[in-house]
Amino acid sequence: MKRFMVIGALIAATAFGGWFGYRAYQYDMAKQAVMDKDYVAAHAILKPLAENDHTLAQELLASLYSAGDGVEKSYETAAHWHERAADNGSASSQLSIGGAYSEGYGVPQDDVRGFYYTQLSAKQGLPEAQYNLAVMYLTGEGVGVNEEEAVRWMSKAVENGIAPPDWYNELTGQ
Repeated sequence: MKRFMVIGALIAATAFGGWFGYRAYQYDMAKQAVMDKDYVAAHAILKPLAENDHTLAQELLASLYSAGDGVEKSYETAAHWHERAADNGSASSQLSIGGAYSEGYGVPQDDVRGFYYTQLSAKQGLPEAQYNLAVMYLTGEGVGVNEEEAVRWMSKAVENGIAPPDWYNELTGQ
């Protein structure tokens, strides 16, 4: 009995790994299509992958809709795919959808949701998100004003290569 369980597990692992390998291959094909400016082919490959929660495909599909490459330009559809990728843990999509909510691009303007997604991205170490989060704390966008948190997040952004703004230098005495 134990032998059949091991064999079954090996078969399942091979099939599971094969599925992910095939998805990776499809995604690579879509990236190549984008590089070749064959956006219609890229969209045809990316959409089913994105619908099946392939995070990188969701990000790339969002960029096609943002730019109108091979599809009708749609900030609403771009925001939809960025939010799905963000909910799957993509730091760059968390930053993108956070900005979309903060500015109202493709989604209703919502500073609290903008803060939420920006904070998720910043916690993953994305310097641009750390910068944006610092500014949100400084200005009270989506969160109460908190200069201490603003300085803390800007310090992280600066450590990660972002040039410090004047307000940061003034608050830290630099």
